[in-house]
Amino acid sequence: MDVSFDLLKLAQLARLSVSEDEREDVEGDLRSILEFAERLCSGPEEDAVDSGGESVLREDRVLPSLPRDRALSGAPETKDGCFLLPRVIE
Repeated sequence: MDVSFDLLKLAQLARLSVSEDEREDVEGDLRSILEFAERLCSGPEEDAVDSGGESVLREDRVLPSLPRDRALSGAPETKDGCFLLPRVIE
């Protein structure tokens, strides 16, 4: 993958100061971050198969969930079988 960017422009936009001594290290770090983000966005298909061609994803299985009363037992407040949260937007 070819990642290109203008480090000095990015530093200016982020209001960061990058010295000449730091420039090479920062460029390498940023390139690694961008390549990792690209890999995350490319989806799991590439990583879903090991080198032997076998699928490494597990099968989906329906399992029983936590009973509602037990899930709500630690909540400070509940109403009608649901968590009651404080209003944060007025």
